Amino acid sequence: MLLKKIFKNSAVVLLGLLFLFSAYSKLVSIEQFEIQLAGFGITNWQVVKYLTRIIVSFEFFIGFMYLFQLKMTKITFPISFFLLIGFTFFSIYQLLFVGETQNCGCFGELIEFNFKETILKNLATLLLIFIVWKITAFKEWFFPKKTTLVVILILIFSIQLVVIIQPPFDIYNQKHQTAIEENTAFLTEFENNAIPKQWYEGEKLLVFVSTSCKYCKQVVAKMGVQYPIDKYKSKILLVVVETEPQMMEEFYKALGIQFQYTTVSKSDFIKTTKGRFPQLFYLKDGIVVKNIGKNDFFESNFDF
Repeated sequence: MLLKKIFKNSAVVLLGLLFLFSAYSKLVSIEQFEIQLAGFGITNWQVVKYLTRIIVSFEFFIGFMYLFQLKMTKITFPISFFLLIGFTFFSIYQLLFVGETQNCGCFGELIEFNFKETILKNLATLLLIFIVWKITAFKEWFFPKKTTLVVILILIFSIQLVVIIQPPFDIYNQKHQTAIEENTAFLTEFENNAIPKQWYEGEKLLVFVSTSCKYCKQVVAKMGVQYPIDKYKSKILLVVVETEPQMMEEFYKALGIQFQYTTVSKSDFIKTTKGRFPQLFYLKDGIVVKNIGKNDFFESNFDF
């Protein structure tokens, strides 16, 4: 009897911590989580920033429900069980029909699991949930007469926690300023002709980034989802502030994509971007049609 009680409480705490860690790991790298969901074709850029935060809030909620042992048989066990079943089938689909081998994102960027490892992890978690659910009994021990109120408060707290730490709006985007006025000619005088003449012909997208800039990495990662390289290779050029080739290799390796790029001097980079980057310039025959910030580009579903 004592061993059964110890197993029950240990398993419940473990499950609670697992869901809380899963939520935390996604929260601290929420931008990457957004990119992954959009890349799966689940939603668009406008909705994804809210959907990711709903998922993370829900995981926090389940984790707290386990730790406080609230509504175990009515809410916590069934919701977490069927939620994991859904994630497992999705991972199986990715593994069999898409062949995805990159990080599944279940623990954000803190711990990388491919889809095969995720399936095994989910199956082990499902087995533990099923065993604890079926062989043990739970009583409401935390304010038993006000359990529903406590559940509601925990849900509100989970949502507020996510919104406060990672608000669903972009601080950079709020401060974006135009570097070059639209309907004017783009700069052509770069040291060593860093930007070849063909990038001033037809429709082109020039993206000024730094390899050490968090927002720049987000932009390039989103571009990899929205603009397949085989189709847009001749239309997109990354303009990178002078850096070593090794830094670019690490930059591309971390993102898993590789657009064409050129490097410009620090003085030219600052002069063009006004010291604010990333900057995206959509050109038509060398004329700046749009100069846009990080989120404006993707939220408008802009194409060329």
